[in-house]
Amino acid sequence: MGSVSKLLAPGIWLDYVVAPPDLVARMATVREGIDRQGDGPLEEAVALMIEDGELARHARKARRIYHARRDYLAARLRSALPHALAFDIPRWRYGRGSSTAPTPSAGAKRQANWGYF
Repeated sequence: MGSVSKLLAPGIWLDYVVAPPDLVARMATVREGIDRQGDGPLEEAVALMIEDGELARHARKARRIYHARRDYLAARLRSALPHALAFDIPRWRYGRGSSTAPTPSAGAKRQANWGYF
């Protein structure tokens, strides 16, 4: 399950699920009991964005921008607070081939002991 809200716009409340067809059918039945109306035009527009690859292109571009912003912030924090702040930028992709979450760095463990978390 996921949502396109963060990728496209916060006002777009459109979720998706990747699952076996029988499970999707059961979920659709339950959803119909909760929300009969839906948003057909929005759902159709996002489906077209998926089919023509526009959503994937947008996701790649957004990921590059967010990674650059994250790296810039990390560099500034490291230079401004070298002795007070220690952290590692994750090198894994959540939900993409990683069976376990990474373990906290020594700096993160130290910060947790200091009460920063």
